[in-house]
Amino acid sequence: MLVDSTIIQHKTDEKSIWFFLSYDLVKQVLKNENGYYTRDFKAISGAPKSNTVTLPSYFENHLLNKDGEDHLRLRRLVSKAYSAREVSSYESWINETALNILNEHAATNQRKLEVVNDYAIPLTIMTLSKILGIPIEDSSHIKKWVNIAISPVREPKDLLHFIQQMTLFLGYLNKIVEQKTISPQSDLISELIKVENEGDKLSKDELFSMILILLISGYETTAALISSGVYTLLTNQKDLKNKDQDFWKLAIREIARFDSPVEQMLVRWVTEDIEIENNKLKRGDEVVLVLGSASRDEKKYSKPDEFKVEARREYLSFGYGAHFCLGIHLAALESRVALSTLFNEYPNVSLITQDEERAWGGNNVFRFLKKLEISLD
Repeated sequence: MLVDSTIIQHKTDEKSIWFFLSYDLVKQVLKNENGYYTRDFKAISGAPKSNTVTLPSYFENHLLNKDGEDHLRLRRLVSKAYSAREVSSYESWINETALNILNEHAATNQRKLEVVNDYAIPLTIMTLSKILGIPIEDSSHIKKWVNIAISPVREPKDLLHFIQQMTLFLGYLNKIVEQKTISPQSDLISELIKVENEGDKLSKDELFSMILILLISGYETTAALISSGVYTLLTNQKDLKNKDQDFWKLAIREIARFDSPVEQMLVRWVTEDIEIENNKLKRGDEVVLVLGSASRDEKKYSKPDEFKVEARREYLSFGYGAHFCLGIHLAALESRVALSTLFNEYPNVSLITQDEERAWGGNNVFRFLKKLEISLD
């Protein structure tokens, strides 16, 4: 952290926005034992109206925006499909796909590779397509639709374009769902269609919301984690040759802490008047959890700005408590395989992109490298 205070207040005409910076405070809010915080501002009568245009219900009415029993219900229904056992069955396929991408570029691009757009993003989109049961040859269309889905929607013209493209996307997904309802396959969409808990099932809107949120959250964050992982390892880790899978599992944890794709905004709203560290928060106030700061908290970590795989540090990059990321097993598996395959197959990898040439992109939630070129020699 670069400031002494663990809480920063920003006042607007209608409310206060509180930025929580420390590891302990961020973890406390994520844990939410006393129910002081919610992800759903609509549940707070005193909360201000959103300053963005209203999005279709299928885009907002999903697991990430639910709390309490509504959240637990959806989580119970889908948790089995996201389990470590389920996603681990795809490890060999991810490894083979990663190797094919690398070898193709080694053979045709003078043994150079642009990590972000030619490795991390294609691998992530193809993996999600494979796991969901979407034809791999449609991956480019999925990428286009997901990019539109994560773009800001603030003006009516943006909303019109968004709705047009999402209508096409949902029409495409509807055909996939209809096919798998009649003839289930060994994929995640088929599992989500048939999933049931004590007679309860996902509605059609909930099913589409689940597919959308998996594609959106699983695409950008995982691709960013792989890309920043390559840069972080090449600039902070001296020896990457012949590392075993235990090393790579720990490396993913430390990369997620050291340079998290989810850099700033996990947002909550205050459900009742409370006092935190002599700060009086009012019902309806907004709380922004700054993960990038929490992950470098000097009070939590010894030398937090140093990258140490062997330190086995705790981290909050995948959340904590009831909203702990359901997709963590997939994100960790995909990132581990992508990085271990790259460095094990091409042990002499080096950076071409220099520090001053690096360009970062992102928004209030995500942070990612736009481009990172490496040599495979």
